[in-house]
Amino acid sequence: MFPCKHPTAELRDIRTCPPQMCAALHSELFGKEAWSARSFEELFNLPSTFGCCLVEKNILVGLYVAQSVLETCELLTLGVLETFRGQGNGTLLVESFLSFSVKKRAHSLFLEVKKDNLFAVSLYVKKGFSIIGERVGYYNRKENKTANALTMGRFI
Repeated sequence: MFPCKHPTAELRDIRTCPPQMCAALHSELFGKEAWSARSFEELFNLPSTFGCCLVEKNILVGLYVAQSVLETCELLTLGVLETFRGQGNGTLLVESFLSFSVKKRAHSLFLEVKKDNLFAVSLYVKKGFSIIGERVGYYNRKENKTANALTMGRFI
């Protein structure tokens, strides 16, 4: 178990969360772009992978998965169930990512986020990330539409 500031939520190592549960949450969060249980299993088997799942009252409400390569950590995915947003859960997950990145002696952090996800972009900016680029048409949307991704980075 990890130290957790949130009064009712508990952060756990991502590997303690069954890949099927992670995939089900990811599907609810990201729809057709969601990762499969096998994708989570494969990531969990890589020594460079780290992350946390957020459990509240025995319900998986959020997670993040990241990778550490040399002196860089990349946030691969982060999400919180809609009914648990606005309660500090996203902030808690981002702070956990930052803390673990420091422990891994990273010097730089990297992530991608949908440009129109203004709440997430704002959260990352508050946590010291800057926009470093944009990927046009990076995310698939319904009805054959796409969304742009912002690439964001931070030095620690």
